Order: sequence, then structure tokens, then C-alpha cells
Amino acid sequence: MRAEAQAYGATVAPAGGTASLTSQVPGWRLAVTAAGWRLSLPDGTAAAQGRWSAPRTAPGPVTVLAAPGAMWISYGPELAYAASPDLAVLPAVLPAWSTSLGASVTAPWAVALPAAADQQHTIGAGAVALTGRALDSLRDILRRTAADITVAAAWGGQTTSTSIDLAPGAHGAQPGDRIILAVGTGQQDYDWAPAVEAGWQVLLDRHWDGTLKSSILVSPALADGASRIAAAASAAVEAGWQAVAVRGMTSAPVAGAPKARGEPPAETTTVTCPSTVLRAPGLALAVAFERTYAPETAEQITLSAPDGWTDGARTVQAENPQTVATAWRAQREAGPTGDIVFTWPNSQAANGLGIQLHLPGAARAGAPAWTPPPAGPATVTGYLLAATSTEPAYVAHRCASGAVAGDEYTTEGIAAASSAGYRAVEVSVYRCATGEYVGSHDWTVQRTTGQPYQIWRTPWSVLSGLEQTGGHTLRTLDELADEADRRGMIIALDHKASSSTATPGAGDQDSHRHLIAWAQARYGAALPERVVWKHFAAPWGADLARTAGMRTMAMLYDTEVDAADLAAPDILGLEYGATATHWQTLTATGKPTIAHIITSTAQARQALTRGASILMCSNPAACAPGTTY
Repeated sequence: MRAEAQAYGATVAPAGGTASLTSQVPGWRLAVTAAGWRLSLPDGTAAAQGRWSAPRTAPGPVTVLAAPGAMWISYGPELAYAASPDLAVLPAVLPAWSTSLGASVTAPWAVALPAAADQQHTIGAGAVALTGRALDSLRDILRRTAADITVAAAWGGQTTSTSIDLAPGAHGAQPGDRIILAVGTGQQDYDWAPAVEAGWQVLLDRHWDGTLKSSILVSPALADGASRIAAAASAAVEAGWQAVAVRGMTSAPVAGAPKARGEPPAETTTVTCPSTVLRAPGLALAVAFERTYAPETAEQITLSAPDGWTDGARTVQAENPQTVATAWRAQREAGPTGDIVFTWPNSQAANGLGIQLHLPGAARAGAPAWTPPPAGPATVTGYLLAATSTEPAYVAHRCASGAVAGDEYTTEGIAAASSAGYRAVEVSVYRCATGEYVGSHDWTVQRTTGQPYQIWRTPWSVLSGLEQTGGHTLRTLDELADEADRRGMIIALDHKASSSTATPGAGDQDSHRHLIAWAQARYGAALPERVVWKHFAAPWGADLARTAGMRTMAMLYDTEVDAADLAAPDILGLEYGATATHWQTLTATGKPTIAHIITSTAQARQALTRGASILMCSNPAACAPGTTY
């Protein structure tokens, strides 16, 4: 098989900590920085990206390994993994690059970049020379990705001390494996500082429910010859714990939303691990904690899960009253995992917690596939207006900021929302000094970038160079619309300068009219089905949007419902936690209702119970199509 090799040339600039690869096929570019990496498509949007677990203080060898639909990047000691539908097109794009190598290589393929100061590395005809260090890095990647991600071992125990001695080698763990450690404790005062100092990552930090504290930690990779590894607390704890050795995990795990037993809907004998959304192939790991003095055995703790889940290990009460249960399933494609429910034999109103983790890695043979969203663009009539509480529609708030480290209005967030099954995205804009509309909730970029620029007074040439706190750049409306259109998503368009005030200034009114003209010019006769105009209780100019053919969406708050105009908008919105009376007022109109702003599965569940048919969510991992509420 011929290699679809990626890189034609690379320039490494150690002073800036950046390695940049540019392909022979125009536009494709991979940038590796001290903070993270980004693979850009020809239109400038990201096919894949990631951030290192900690900033790299010095440049090091960069190794890229890819196969259709997935890629791996090694930078110094860290390995990152990504999978995206966009990467599936690589075989059609990259043959010219393999020609530049003048060689046939068996896929997967790799290119290593030197990191010498000011060095230009061009791949031309003939063999590609790789340094010994680069070859070692490549061998390490191949070793770690040669097999599907899997659970190598699971075991547990109890302790009353300042440390948990795991002895992973005694249970079948091998060098390179990572340990997921779930710990349930009583109310003692302690922290995980010693474990963090030893290289552990804390995913769930002493989540308190009743008299139970729950934590999840992730170990560094087990080193060659390692036989024992300890997680230490700063004080003695009464703990029940379970360790899961994972083989083939290619980057840092991601925690979904936890659900405490007392959160609605309240549970007594069960603990639900809420469905999460895998952003890429990997392993879903469900962990449930309980604390009780009532007698229980491992056989009495049962699992209810969708097809394909493996019932894991049990740590049951002995010297301590803590119990921990696990289950896992590999998924070869991105998508929701489904709720996992553990049932205990005794009833209590608290002292229970469930959560799911996404452990990234290759998951190919035998893993269940997720059905992607239907092909073709979504329509306002067929998606938003047709939604129900049992089959809700999803709108990505601020372009799914929760999926991209909190950065707002990014093409990467839109891509993440689309991959999770969202068919609509919310885009708020202000017009900048040179006329471009910029994706922003605020009239300045101080909160998102740390820079005090006022959008209306600043040219796009300045704003375009600013980076948000999570590493993503600001985007124009055209860029965001290009990404949404490419993925067939509806845009909920909010002109911030006029959407919540009845008396905007003359310049804001002009901007409002120009934005409507932009939408008309871009979508033409399809405008009523491609864009919905979003506003608040007392907007200016919503009638102009309706005259142009757009449906309107009024976002209300609890205190505004009684005085609000409920007749004109096509869709009525209300905060998810508003009173049942006001939710009844909206649902009585017979119009679609949208709940905002959802950040957790519990909030989505509450909104749907109140009658919402559309959910505006900021984090697709918390709620997405396929989630059981």
C-alpha cells in the first residue's frame, strides 16, 4: 500500500516553540506549539486539534503518525491522539505527498521533524532519513497503537491509611499501561497533593454527596520494570478503591458529568452513570460509588447497560463501608455511550455517585458503531419546529464552548457539536471597525482574550491575531457560517447590539439591518429554513427579521414571562430552572420551547420534564442525541 504521507516541508522555530508543516496540496497545515497542536483544512478550519497536558518548555522531536480517519502526534514525552470524520478524506488528498517521498511505505506512515534551531527540513526525492531518537519515538507510538484500547486488569481493596498501594504488576498490568483509580472515602479532611506531585492527574476531586467523597485519578504511564505505584493522600483516609489498568490509551482521559444519587430524578437503590459523548474512538468507563453500613455483597450489586458493555469489578464493604463498581465498553466511532445503572440491595437517599470517562484510543475490531446524524442540511421546520420533549432538538450554545476548553464561537466547537449529533448552533455577533461581524457574546474581547479591545472600534486585522484563553482564535461570522453550512447546521443568529434593548443607537440599528442583508444574500430563498433570529424579551428590530423571512426565537427569564410578548416569536425560550408555572405558560401556547443554558445531564432532564422540546447546551458531553434522560 502506498503511503499517503503528510508533510512536504517543516520549519521549526524554537524561540516561538512552533513547528509548522505545510503540504504540497495547498492549504493543509499542521502547527505544533508549546501549548498544543492543530491540523487545519484548506478552508482554515480545524480537522483535529489538541492541547498538551502541560506546556512544553522547550521544543523537541515531533513525530506524526496517521491512518485514514485518525492521527497521532508525539512531541517530546507526550503522545496525542485524534480522530475526526474530516481525517477520513486523507487518502483522497495526500497521494501527491507520498510522491514527494519517492518511496512506498506501508500504512500507517510517519514523518519525523528535527528540532534544531532555525533548521529547515524539506522532504524531497529519495529516502527519508530519521534520527535514532525519532525512530525510537515512532516505535513507541507503533507499540502503543498496535492494538485496540483495552482494560488489562481491574482490582480493588480497602484501606485506612495515607496511601493506597496498588501493586499493578501483581495484577497483570504492564509497562506503558495507565491506571484509573476510583476512590470512595468518608468525610475526612484530605487532598491529593502528594499524588499530583508524583505525576497523577485528578479527574474527579472529592465530590461530596451525603457522607461520601468520591475521587478519580489517572496515573502516569507505568515505566519499564515498575511493579508498585502508590496514590497518596495528605492524611489518613477510610477508603474503598478500585484500580483499572488500561492498555492503549493514547491521550488524556475526559470526565463526563457526574450525577449524585440525590440529584433529580432522585434515586434510592440505584446509581446512574450518565451517558457521555465520546469525541473520538476509545473506551467508555463507568464508575459508581456508594457508602453504606448495611450489609452488601458483590453479587448483590447488579448492572443495567446497553449492548456491548462489560461488567467490571466490585469493591465491597469490609473494614470500611465504601463500595465501588465499574463497567466499560469500546467504541470505534464518536457518539453517545448511553446511561449505565448500578443497583444496590439497600435503599438510601444519598451517598451515591455515578460518572463516565472517555479514554481515547483505537477501538476497531468488534466495537459498536454509532450512527451519525442524517445526511443533508437540517431545516428549521424539520428540526427545531418538529422537536418534542421525547425527541428534542439540540442547539450548541456559543458554538459549544464547553467542548473546546471554554473558548467561544470557534469552528472547532461547531465541529465537536456536529460530531455529537447537534443540528443547530448559536452564533452571537458584533460588527467590528472594518465591517466584519465577529463571533462574540460581549462587546469587548477582554473576558475571552484578556485584551481590552472594543469590537466596534477595532479592525479585524487586530482582532484576528488574538487568541482566547483556551488557545483558539476569534472567528468572523463568515468563517463560522462556512463551518456550520459545511456540516448542514441551522444557525441561531443573535445580533447582540440590538437583541436585548429596545433603543439601540443609530450605528447598532445600521449594523442590525446589514446583518439581515448578509443573511438574505448568503442563503437567498433558503433563508427561512437555514437561520432563526434569536433575541430576548425587549429587542429592537425582530419584526425586520420576520419580514425578511426568518423565524424568531425569544429567550426569556423567569421574571420576564408575565409581561412578555408570546404571540410574535415562533420559538419561546426559558431558563431550565424557571418555575413550573411559567414553563406551563410557554407550553400552553403550543409553540416549540427551548431551555437555556444547559451544562449538565441533570439540567437537561429537568428542562425536558418541564416541557422543553429544544435544549441549548454549551457542552455536548453533558447532553446530546442518544443520551437517556
